[in-house]
Amino acid sequence: MYWKELVRVALIGTDRAKLSPELLKKLEELGVNTSKEPTRVVLEGASLLSLINKTQNQLNDWKGSFPIPGKKDSTNPCNQKSSGHISLILNGTFEPALSEFLSHLINNKKCLPPEMLPDLLDQCLSNRTLWEKLRFTIGERGEWLIQQNPNWQSLLAISQKIDWETGTRDQRVALLQHLRKTKPEEVIPIIKATWEEDSLKDRVKFIETLKFNLSKKDEPFLESCLDNNRKEIRKAAANLLYLLPGSRLVHRMFDRLKNLMVLKSGTLKKSKLEVSLPENNIDELIRDGIDPSAQWYKGGIKASRLGQMIAIVPPSFWEVHFKKNTEDTLQTFIRSNFSELLLQALAEATFNHKNEGWMEAIVSFWIQNHARQRWDGFKPKKILEILPAHLFNQLAIESLKGRDNIFDEDAPITEILKSNNHSWENELTLKVIQKMQDWLAGSSSGYWSGWHLRTILKQAAYACNPNLYETLQKGWTSNSYIWASWERDIDNFLSVLKFRKDMIEKLKN
Repeated sequence: MYWKELVRVALIGTDRAKLSPELLKKLEELGVNTSKEPTRVVLEGASLLSLINKTQNQLNDWKGSFPIPGKKDSTNPCNQKSSGHISLILNGTFEPALSEFLSHLINNKKCLPPEMLPDLLDQCLSNRTLWEKLRFTIGERGEWLIQQNPNWQSLLAISQKIDWETGTRDQRVALLQHLRKTKPEEVIPIIKATWEEDSLKDRVKFIETLKFNLSKKDEPFLESCLDNNRKEIRKAAANLLYLLPGSRLVHRMFDRLKNLMVLKSGTLKKSKLEVSLPENNIDELIRDGIDPSAQWYKGGIKASRLGQMIAIVPPSFWEVHFKKNTEDTLQTFIRSNFSELLLQALAEATFNHKNEGWMEAIVSFWIQNHARQRWDGFKPKKILEILPAHLFNQLAIESLKGRDNIFDEDAPITEILKSNNHSWENELTLKVIQKMQDWLAGSSSGYWSGWHLRTILKQAAYACNPNLYETLQKGWTSNSYIWASWERDIDNFLSVLKFRKDMIEKLKN
């Protein structure tokens, strides 16, 4: 009643309406000085009654069961300083340091602070990538907390209550992905149960889930898919069979290629590879996933078919076939009349089968020959993205040899460093930063010069060993012509290093 009267007076105006004696008395009881100007009395009274109305509402009686309290958490939460570090990471200030923080958190057998879990779990509902990073750092308390919220429960596992026949595509795919991690042998029978009724897009998506934990046990089903009348299904199945080095498809393709690629006798360095383009068996190639009309490589449709065929076969097969080591086998292909085509196809095959020896051989060849006009169109970008850490560092250091000046934007070292997020070994870090310091000290270029180096410097801040912080503080020439345009970048680089160093040290405490 009092609230409505206050609203009425406020709307009409205190010059046209007055507060009743009853309301004035009530306001005085609540501590409002009613001798002030009427407008002040109305404002103070409305503010006070508004707060009272918010706090005096009677809550409904809780009729549900209370959750069982969690057991005492044996996991040790990180300290307050580390809590501050993860807050800075999550708010975007040092976002790239998230994986490193979580790794050290796990290694030190600690977990995230409990008070941060609700907000983080809410974020994980829309960011499953974040959940995959956080799931092993929530501790026993976090696992208990997830069980209290039905929305959070979906983070732990896919519900086994999903009805396969009535579930949405996303739900069914999620269930298959979950089973491929836990019970991979159950997936294909589930897919087969509704295969004839499912849409084309659904069937393609279901086949793609078999990539995880792919094995020879999946081959019979995938082979049967090659006889399907829809090319999308054939291609999805073929793409997985390509990844099985011992699959029947791979061996069929290799048998075809052996007839098209014949090594003429001669000395090791002068042996000549004669290459023929595929002429027949187009239907068989189509069944095995080859796109007969794709212009994949320069040289025409037939050359493209040959390239697709070579990309399917593990490069190591050729070593056995030609009885040569990796480097000599690569040189055999490069000396052929189709060298550009074969090199691109071998790079694709190396990417598909993740053969480290061939990764090293192809990237080393590119490092040594990238400046030659004949090879200016070749860049093993996909291989660079999957290099293992030790090979990444080895090849990056190799690409710096013999280069006195700073690397160009299209130089191999630039491409290698920008291609992945592996940690840099100390030797690589010191060589790269030293060359960058030399460039800054001697450069007379303007502000816009060396933009690609800024990207490398940002990457170095999170990739190099933070224990080098004191060493990397030294050697920067502040009287350089372009120092003013680079000072902020270098300060940011050192600030990130300092943050990471402190972060790792505090997680040990």
